[in-house]
Amino acid sequence: MLETYVFAEVLKSWWNRGKQPQLYYYRDKEHREIDLLIVQDRTVHPVEVKKSGSPRTDWVGHFDVVSRIGLRAGDGAVICLCRETLPIRRGVTAIPIGFL
Repeated sequence: MLETYVFAEVLKSWWNRGKQPQLYYYRDKEHREIDLLIVQDRTVHPVEVKKSGSPRTDWVGHFDVVSRIGLRAGDGAVICLCRETLPIRRGVTAIPIGFL
């Protein structure tokens, strides 16, 4: 349910700016999944949604698949219940769900 809420908020933010977003979900045969892929200017930004306030690096382990399948990978994010933005690893930031 949290993933659906985040997806809807992201979608509404694009529509409110008069833009049509390119939003996708990723899952492959090895069961690697990414909750949301946002494509902007030919760059893919992976997003995970987690119901926790303590971000972990293993949550973004599948983000590397974006560049491995031949797409241009941009910065990623984990939208979670943390209280402030926190770096998870290079190019990936934990973002409080309240920022949506």
